[in-house]
Amino acid sequence: MNGDTRTFHNPVRVRIGNGALEELGAVVGGRRCLVLTSAGMAKRGILARVEAALGAGIAGRYTGVTPNPTILGCTVAADALREADASVIVAVGGGSVLDTAKAVAAQRSPGAKAGWLADHFRGGAPFPADFRPPAI
Repeated sequence: MNGDTRTFHNPVRVRIGNGALEELGAVVGGRRCLVLTSAGMAKRGILARVEAALGAGIAGRYTGVTPNPTILGCTVAADALREADASVIVAVGGGSVLDTAKAVAAQRSPGAKAGWLADHFRGGAPFPADFRPPAI
């Protein structure tokens, strides 16, 4: 085993099916959350239903996720999480939303410095030594 390797464990809970939306507030458990989604989900009324299910636990919302997320887009979304001072990300949407949520969580790890994710993808910068992403 190479001495430069690290293990990344990303526990993700996915709830689907009839009644899942009604359980969302209990799953978040009163923690401050950022709802991360696309403008299309907001336009279709899905965001409003999610916000109603979450109630007062919403610290912020980010609806700027676009198809095929870029480093810049993920960095802007991470800034929204930072500004909301949220401890949980509620991602509502498809693959691009979920990919963005993972990149946001990685950037907000307690050991992460600003810009490290871009440096990692562009130049192979290592993960922070104490890298631990928050809950998604």
